[in-house]
Amino acid sequence: MRIRVRVALMGPEGSSVKETDLEIKEGLSLGRFLRKADKLAGLKEPAFKPFLKGRLKAGLLLNGDRVEPDQTGTIVLRQGDEISLLSGMAGG
Repeated sequence: MRIRVRVALMGPEGSSVKETDLEIKEGLSLGRFLRKADKLAGLKEPAFKPFLKGRLKAGLLLNGDRVEPDQTGTIVLRQGDEISLLSGMAGG
């Protein structure tokens, strides 16, 4: 089944945005996916694993709804789901 993954993060070198569609197994929980997501999404720097461990301050959205890290093990992904990991952006 197919899902979409979006990552938009601010880092020391500026913003980084990545969007990709991925084919995954049916019945996969969001938590299990997130533990493999950095590699599957082809990210140069890990984002999902640090988020799960509380080392990255970011918001996780599933189809536009916020999901807390401790909820990810109970959510089963479905065809067409959209997962977004967004860090806060600030300016002056």
